Order: sequence, then structure tokens, then C-alpha cells
Amino acid sequence: MTSVTPKRHLEFYFEDGKVVFELRPVPNNSNNEPDSETAPVLYRLHPGLLVRRSELCRDLLSLPRPENAPSQIQSEGCVDSNPIIIANACTKFEMDTLLTYWYSGETDYPQTEVFLIALLKMSRLFICGDGLAFAKKELEHRALAWDPDTDEPKDPEAAAEPARGLHPALQLHLAQLYFINEWLDPAFRRLLSLSLNRLSAHQFQSLGPNGMYWLTQTKTKIAEVRATIAFTSPALIQSDDCSGTWARCRLAWEQEWAGSVRQMIHHPNQIFPLTHILTELGKVSIDNLCYHCHRDTMASLETDPLFNSEEDFVKVAIEALHGNQTDTHIRKAVCQIKTGAGLEDTQTT
Repeated sequence: MTSVTPKRHLEFYFEDGKVVFELRPVPNNSNNEPDSETAPVLYRLHPGLLVRRSELCRDLLSLPRPENAPSQIQSEGCVDSNPIIIANACTKFEMDTLLTYWYSGETDYPQTEVFLIALLKMSRLFICGDGLAFAKKELEHRALAWDPDTDEPKDPEAAAEPARGLHPALQLHLAQLYFINEWLDPAFRRLLSLSLNRLSAHQFQSLGPNGMYWLTQTKTKIAEVRATIAFTSPALIQSDDCSGTWARCRLAWEQEWAGSVRQMIHHPNQIFPLTHILTELGKVSIDNLCYHCHRDTMASLETDPLFNSEEDFVKVAIEALHGNQTDTHIRKAVCQIKTGAGLEDTQTT
């Protein structure tokens, strides 16, 4: 097999740099990344910056070099012919993204989704705390910009970068891929507010078997409860203080349920949680339904397990997603980088 001579990076090969890395990129499987280069690339970087920005680089550059060590060890990472190897860990675009973040000011960062996702991954791999925090903050802003009612960014001008929203399917995928536990709850709840037929095949598959299972199970259970509640109105509580006639109050309650409440449950464009429907129902004044019967009935429904079951289903699903979170693949990738560079770390296996 013929070896390919690595080329020096056009931007990140600094003549005054002291550490030489050779990146052997993995193939780029994303249509969003701007390049798909797989040829090896040489980077010549500044050790002070690397040690300051990355715990992984700090470990890589802390290798002892005994005076009696072979010349191959003595010169590793110092010359183009004997670089520190980073193999099968990332694409060239992802490596360039991390270095752009390290070497450029914040105003010069590309404010694009693909840049932020690449930075999220590389900050995990290279243990760069500030990079991880920056990427998470920017992606969280985009997640909040997504409108579940339209499945589009809330701001009409936000359809283009840099302000477009982050789809909840992608946020949940990233949460599972990069061990971001705090994203599981908001991303899962946003997904529940969407009809499954609004998810593309790619978005659905990106959730993984675990995410797909809990999303479909939870939506099915919620749909069954809502159908039961919509079909049969709950019994009206006859208050001891009823100021009208019982028959009139009961008829008014059943008519309100069959009309307004059923419409909210089956709204075609928006899914109103049952607890929200109860809150709104408690605020309105219903014609021919006395205040006392209305009040006592609402107090009973607020503690009814059936009307609180939606939240129970959601909590069970989110707890299961948390229980299945693992960073094993991340630790293995870090270990692979260290092993490729000659630094064994049994704690990451």
C-alpha cells in the first residue's frame, strides 16, 4: 500500500510553531461540512496555546523525553518527518474548527450550525471546557429560536445563518452523542409537541433506537389518555353551595366540555397539555354553570391522576433517556488519540 505524503496546512502550519501534528482524517459523511478531504495534513502549532486550551494536549505534551531515549522519541512532534499522529478521530473540517476557535477572536468565529456542532464534538474530544461552554450556549440559543407550532424559526428573518433555530431532533441527537444531559429534557419535550409526520427520515433515525422508542411510546400513551378524556366528560361535582339548579349546571358543564375542551384536545395545529387545558378551563366563566360547582369540580380534576398522567409519562421517558446516557464512545475516542500519539491512558478505556 502506497503511503501518502502529508501536506502542510495552508493556515495552521506556523513557522514559529514548536509542535507538529499529522491529522489522518476520517471520511466526511456529512453533506453540511464544506470539505471531504481524507489526505493526511500537517499542523505546526504553539505548545503554550495547546496546553492552555486543552487538557488532552496538556497530556500529549507532558510525555517525558529521557536523554537516553531513542532519537525517534526525542524528535516526536518536533519535525515534519516525525509528527504526533492523530488518526481516525475527526474530519479535517472538525480539526480546523477547533483551531479556528483557539486562534481567532469570538467575533471571527463562523456563526454557523455546522461550525458549532463541530466545535461541540472537538471540545469534548480535546477536553476544552471553554469551547464546550461556548458551543452549548450558542446552540441553546438556537434551540429556543425554534417554533414548534410551525416547525420553523420563530423569526422569519432567521431562516438563514447565523440565527436559524436548532431542530429538537438534532438537539436530542447531540445530547445523546456528546453526553449533554441537560439537553435531554427540553429537546424531548419540544419533540413531543411535533407531529411525527413532520420529522424527516434522517431526523427520525438520528434519534437512535432508544430515542425513537421513548418518543413513540410516550406520544402513543398521551394520545390514548387524551382520546379517553375527550370522549367522556368528567363528572361535575355538585357543590353543597350550588347557587343554581343541579340539572342546569350539569348540562352547562357537558356542553362546555363537548365544545371548547374537546376542540383544545383535538386542535389540529397545536398540542395543548392537559394541565394547561385545566388551567384555562378554571379561568373562564361558563354560562349557566354556578361558581361553586365549577370551583369544586376544578379542584377535583387538578388532583385527578388521569389529568396529570401526561407529565408522568414524560418524566418516565426522560428518566430512561438519562439512564441510557453514556460517554464510553467519547472516552474511547480520547484514548485512541492518546494511544496514537504514544500516550497510554488505561483510565479512559
